[in-house]
Amino acid sequence: MAYVNPANRSAGELITAARWNQDVVANIKALKSPPLTRTSVGTVAVTSTTFVPLVETQNIITTTGGRVLCVAYGHSYVDDGSGPQRFFVQLQQDGNDVIPTNEGIVNGAVTGVSFQTTPWAVIWMTSTLTPAFHTFRLYGRVTGGTVKFWVAQFWMLEV
Repeated sequence: MAYVNPANRSAGELITAARWNQDVVANIKALKSPPLTRTSVGTVAVTSTTFVPLVETQNIITTTGGRVLCVAYGHSYVDDGSGPQRFFVQLQQDGNDVIPTNEGIVNGAVTGVSFQTTPWAVIWMTSTLTPAFHTFRLYGRVTGGTVKFWVAQFWMLEV
């Protein structure tokens, strides 16, 4: 159920059950359970120096034309004792980078020590979106070698 802006009422105006249900009851339900998409992903090994998907496309329907809070977190590591590697994480909204740079929205490094992890997190608030179906996708890339990205969770919440 979508949030609907309540109408302004005048003194002495009769409020019917239908108006009450739309202005109050439906809006409380919409605020209590906003659209949410969440997934736990797992580990993806990345060798590409250009951005490749870390997860399948996740979608959210922004029924009210609000903003969407995107959160992803996990860690990156090497497991073969190879030298230090840099890694980058990018978030795309509707096929466009939220920060158009080859450095991504997050960048970090992993040491050459096997299984020493580097945590990372993405927290992104969109601008107000049109009431429609919007897609969000998480990408990763490395400067060389193989870096494993463990994505603990990736979720979007209309706020």
